[in-house]
Amino acid sequence: MRILTMTTALALIHASGAGAVPIEIQAMPLPVLGATACSTGGGGVDPLEGSNCVSRVSPAGDVAVWGTYDNGADRSTVNAGVSEHVLHAGSARLEFNLDSDDRLFVDSSSLFLFSDNGWSEMTVGKNNSGSTSRVSVGPNALIQMNSRDTAAIMRIGDNGNGKVDLYESGIELKGNTLSYMQLGVNGGSGELSIGTNTIGRGSTVYLMPDGGGDAAMELGVDGIGVVNVGSGELKLAAGQGNAIMALGTDGGSGTLTLDRLGSQVRLVSSTGDARLVAGASAGGSGTINVQGGNLGMFDAGFTSEIILGANNVDPFGAGAGTTGPGGTGTLNVSGVSATEMGSVFANTLYVGVSGADAGMPDGGTGNLNVGANGIVEADEMYVGQIQQAGGGNSAGHVQITNGGQVDLFGGNSQVIVGANGSVLVDGDGSVLRSDEITLTGSATNDAVLKVGNKGVVDLRGGDLVVQTGGVLMGSKGSILGDVILDGGSLRPGASPGILDIAGDLTLTSGVLELEFAGTGEGQYDILNIAGNLFLPENSLASVVVKFLDGFTPGTNDSFQFLNVAGTLPESFASVDVSFEGLSGPAPSLFTNGIGNFALAFADPYAQDEDPVIGAVPLPAGAWLLITAFGGLAGLRSRRRRKAAFA
Repeated sequence: MRILTMTTALALIHASGAGAVPIEIQAMPLPVLGATACSTGGGGVDPLEGSNCVSRVSPAGDVAVWGTYDNGADRSTVNAGVSEHVLHAGSARLEFNLDSDDRLFVDSSSLFLFSDNGWSEMTVGKNNSGSTSRVSVGPNALIQMNSRDTAAIMRIGDNGNGKVDLYESGIELKGNTLSYMQLGVNGGSGELSIGTNTIGRGSTVYLMPDGGGDAAMELGVDGIGVVNVGSGELKLAAGQGNAIMALGTDGGSGTLTLDRLGSQVRLVSSTGDARLVAGASAGGSGTINVQGGNLGMFDAGFTSEIILGANNVDPFGAGAGTTGPGGTGTLNVSGVSATEMGSVFANTLYVGVSGADAGMPDGGTGNLNVGANGIVEADEMYVGQIQQAGGGNSAGHVQITNGGQVDLFGGNSQVIVGANGSVLVDGDGSVLRSDEITLTGSATNDAVLKVGNKGVVDLRGGDLVVQTGGVLMGSKGSILGDVILDGGSLRPGASPGILDIAGDLTLTSGVLELEFAGTGEGQYDILNIAGNLFLPENSLASVVVKFLDGFTPGTNDSFQFLNVAGTLPESFASVDVSFEGLSGPAPSLFTNGIGNFALAFADPYAQDEDPVIGAVPLPAGAWLLITAFGGLAGLRSRRRRKAAFA
């Protein structure tokens, strides 16, 4: 094994030519003292070296590399412990191409790359497919790259393999027009680890353009790029430009992981856009794991966005991107405990986005999974094929489970679920909050919202609108707010189940689907409405009664499937009822006039001794709501007493 430290003796700088000069730091052998003789300053095992722990030589001082356009001569000097290399060739460039067992340490010192009129560029692992170049930045050390005229660029794994570890240290990229980092380029593999999972062992990576340029990072550009943020911070801060991160482009694979309380990733722009794209295009795959810590997107226009799964979308906002098959983007959010939550913030979430041009191939596939101790906050969320209509099919899937939370806020927050879009809110403590939710599918692809197992959709007094192609499903879940069925399907159970609506239900058009698979609890649908049931004039709503798995009700069976605590319509005459999966005679639908509805062959409410019913002088036949052969007429609207939910 060879271990390099940033010392004057070990840094061999080569300059040649009149243009941008490549500078190479070459490996030189150091004596191996054995795994039990690690030098850590205070004793113990060096966390940067792990199981291959070997003593290392402390650096003699900092290393600075300059590139200018003046007429002076190249020079190397040592002043106050700083080794300064001035290159009069424009760009300052470093390439580390070490053997697989070699490592360069920057420890308690600094490595500076400066350019007055050219690029400041550093590459770790280029054209070294058979080995891995590794740079470890130790405590109190800093790698800083500055270009006063153009770009500061760092690449890890460019048609080769590279790895950079930071431990209580930092990297800063300060370009004028661009601060840019790439991992896994041209078939290469690059990995960046920021800090460890030990609290207090934080490191920082800052991409901060000095001028009006962009701060940009790409993980997996036709390669594999990985960033792990332990107890540290990754920040892309663009004052007047855009802050952009893209994972998985051109068939590449990119992964970003935050795995500890205190882990932070920030994309910030004062006047431009803040955008994160996972699975950007052309079959790319991007995965973001927030397992603690915080991922935040901020810009001045409140238009920051996270895009999961895209096609024909340029992460850098310069127009259409590649035109290959769509990418797959996944965001997983969870936490360690109630006090160590994983959190994500952006103004807009796109989960599955298709291309902008008609005739495009398949669009992107997006997945958002929010689990225990995880929370996602935004102003609006689009799921499935919503934006860039006219392109190829896209798909979006949101799963909020095990107490996870998605909170849309801002006064006019909204969730729109489009074709090939699905949202699941499942489990005690699992919540989706938004002022408005719209389900709008297509003739061939549904937009689905399923609420089950004590999961809650909280509309904050707003509406959930189920339009054509939309499907609202329940399975012991609750909707806090009003539901409007406007062309879609309402299924109280997911074969079968219970749905509670703590608000009004309006049946404008569409289908109320009721499933019956047996007489026991949980074998048939129940819909509970805490508010009013509205049936607008000329409503086109219908009821479909489905019998599953060959079940046929007996003549003495009765199923109370609908309970309304508020007012009822004056008439149900416009409602069409049909039956599916029934081989024998069809039962009828009955009501007791106070908000309870049942499916049976004989009126189950005929012997009801309730004094409220006794005060209504209507013949028993008038309580018949709907039969298999016709509709109901004659029920007057009047205030009902509350009925206990089944």
